[in-house]
Amino acid sequence: MKYLKICVWVMMPFFLYACVTTKPSRQTVSEPAIPQMEAPPRFLANLDEAAPDVKLVLGFLAGQLRGRGEPFDGIFLDPSGDNQIIPEDFLNQGFSLSMIEIAGFQAKKINDERAEAFIEGYFQFNDMIGRMISYYFAAVYSLTPEKLTLHSSSAIPMPSLSPVLETYFVPVSAFESVPLEDFNSFLDLYLFAQLYAVPMQPTPEERQAYEARKNMSFMARLTKGTKKAVKDDYYIMVFCMSGLSPNASLEMKITKKETPAGKSLAEPVYLYWKNWRVLIAGANFDPHAQDKEFYTHVLYTLDPGSGKDPVLIGTFANQKNFEPPRSTSARFKVIKRRGTPVKPIKQEKEKNKDPLESGSIFLDPSQQTDARAIQEKLAQLGYYHMKVDGKFGKGSRKALEKFKIDYNLGHNGNWDLATQKVLFKKSE
Repeated sequence: MKYLKICVWVMMPFFLYACVTTKPSRQTVSEPAIPQMEAPPRFLANLDEAAPDVKLVLGFLAGQLRGRGEPFDGIFLDPSGDNQIIPEDFLNQGFSLSMIEIAGFQAKKINDERAEAFIEGYFQFNDMIGRMISYYFAAVYSLTPEKLTLHSSSAIPMPSLSPVLETYFVPVSAFESVPLEDFNSFLDLYLFAQLYAVPMQPTPEERQAYEARKNMSFMARLTKGTKKAVKDDYYIMVFCMSGLSPNASLEMKITKKETPAGKSLAEPVYLYWKNWRVLIAGANFDPHAQDKEFYTHVLYTLDPGSGKDPVLIGTFANQKNFEPPRSTSARFKVIKRRGTPVKPIKQEKEKNKDPLESGSIFLDPSQQTDARAIQEKLAQLGYYHMKVDGKFGKGSRKALEKFKIDYNLGHNGNWDLATQKVLFKKSE
């Protein structure tokens, strides 16, 4: 018995250790083989900075906005979902994706083989001349070990709160070879204006003379006299470099004061190609003058139907850039003339052609007087049967769409130069 007790005491530590360390065996279960769904950083300058699933989804959406219609490798579109994201009548061909802002991201695990996510944010596109347009996007997708399925997606253009402007003074004589109404795109007209615009950056000699004159007293200026102005006919051309919504309004006013109050000295012409606007007015002046003769003001209304007053977004004087521009959103391009200066031409007007038919004046439906003219013409032709009130709403667009269908101008209610020329064409 004595030896038995000794054996028990000797074996007890080993027995207790075995009881503590021994666990029941169980089978190890591996994690599902789906990629980790990580929230992307807020700003992405490069898609490679995002997780693989986010990279695929954003790459697909950006590709669709740039006009890529073919299937995207790695993306399966849910046939019962809604993935119509290409805006009507606008594709960002020629634009590059410059920035992505992620406004929201949510992901949840459905089971061991499937996870779902929602992502939303903003794309910013730019082209080679500096134009910019932004889109809001949203997408719902799911992820399994086999594939990524996009269930729904949308993208809509974002209205610009502070459009960027560029202004050029182009001699009327420059349009001898290519009349203004023959330009078919914003890009062509912009490059032409850059080529022939008067350089608005003063030379060192001009700046020195300007500073000296500015420091003279009033009597000294009268005694010394001023250089005689050499005036010519110019087009004042304002290019809006920010993509605008169709309902937004840009208005040009030319006054002798630094404020847009009062009547405009010239009647402007408004051109636009889908999201892109150009404002043009003619004037006879000397862009090299040391005194400011007039001011070009640009007023912006994001939503004309809101009842809010237009906002002044740019003011340009006919004088060279001796002083910084008043508006930070406005850019006054410094251009060097290239090639041989064009010769002055004789201004020949088409006596038998209406300016609306020729396109030398382009109507803007967001302007009440222009919208009323369009409504009246549609009513004369039997397409518009509502009140002629100058408000270009659903009824006006529906009437315009019927007119365009009948004349093979498209199946939409969008206003463009080709439609105007046909609508206001005189019967022969």
